[in-house]
Amino acid sequence: SARPLSAQASGVQSVSCRVDATEDGLNITANIAFKDTAPEILHAVIELPGPDIWIDQTKLESSGKSMAAQALLVSFSDTPFVLNPGKLRITLIGTEKAIEINGCPAPS
Repeated sequence: SARPLSAQASGVQSVSCRVDATEDGLNITANIAFKDTAPEILHAVIELPGPDIWIDQTKLESSGKSMAAQALLVSFSDTPFVLNPGKLRITLIGTEKAIEINGCPAPS
């Protein structure tokens, strides 16, 4: 009962990601649409497997049935990295529950 709900179980209708290059790395914005009104979410965490990527604190905006989670990803090495959005994990942490979204777009 303490585990996060899946995207499907929590009413996530769709997830899409926009990736923009920055001077330091990549800026990712995950747009999450819910079937009904979005739940009350206090924090979002964006994760990517691998020890060489630093991910900034996620900014979160919510409106009606949708929300956007945005973060900067920076490589610890001087080598550019390729982002595979399917490997992203987005965790939405609310007052009563957490939602885990694996991949962007999330599988339906």
